[in-house]
Amino acid sequence: MLNMSFALDLSPPTITVGSPTNNSYLNTTAIFVSWNVTDDIGVDCVELALDNGTKLSLNPDGNMTLSFSGGSHNITVIANDTLGRVSTCTLFFVVDVRSPNNKHSFPTERSDHQE
Repeated sequence: MLNMSFALDLSPPTITVGSPTNNSYLNTTAIFVSWNVTDDIGVDCVELALDNGTKLSLNPDGNMTLSFSGGSHNITVIANDTLGRVSTCTLFFVVDVRSPNNKHSFPTERSDHQE
């Protein structure tokens, strides 16, 4: 008698990104990124794409600090489960490390002054 068992995988991996917050404005170039990927059958691989380009291989649960220049950026976590289902999670953020402009200008003469 032959006994067989199998698992039916109907859902892709679940991705949770703890940091950075989507659509955030950050005043540092050192960006802390944290993530967690789970799957009911098993996670095969996880990658992090930086600004739709460079991809880094990741552990399913982890964090790292990455350096970004000033401007608009995005990161995408891509997760594959052991049966080939794929999930993605993309976050957008802006790095702005410029000092605020505190120059004030005051009128030299009051136009409402009457003598």
